[in-house]
Amino acid sequence: MFDFGCHRIEVLLNIFGPISEVKALIANTVFDREVEDTAAALFRFASGVCAVLSVSHAAAEAKDTFSIFGDLGSIHVSILNEGKMQVIGKLGKRYETHSPPANRHAPLLEDFTNAVLGNREPAVSGETGRAVAGIEEEIYRQAAAGRKLVGT
Repeated sequence: MFDFGCHRIEVLLNIFGPISEVKALIANTVFDREVEDTAAALFRFASGVCAVLSVSHAAAEAKDTFSIFGDLGSIHVSILNEGKMQVIGKLGKRYETHSPPANRHAPLLEDFTNAVLGNREPAVSGETGRAVAGIEEEIYRQAAAGRKLVGT
């Protein structure tokens, strides 16, 4: 979860606001190592919205998808860093393309540099970083508390 799940948690916080409840599972399904290769978390946000995050290094197919389902429609991103999005609503479907940067980290690094030089908060603040770290700690706490064999 610490590897790339943290970035997806930041996206969810950015869209839905603070997380009020976490349920989580972690596992080593393929790799025999100290760090999990698969993790899943269920989040409830302060707004009442629920979301599921699933990350894995154990899957044969690399997949980085993002979907939002709401009462007025849905948004689907089949490859998160590709820059293509499908929006479905009452008026039908539309497709949007937002060209991603050549280096996906460059815009955040540039924003951080400009924030320091301009004496302003960066797009992703230390407060957001602390919130993500706290959520990850809760994911691992939940996962450790839930590790038991069925029937025991």
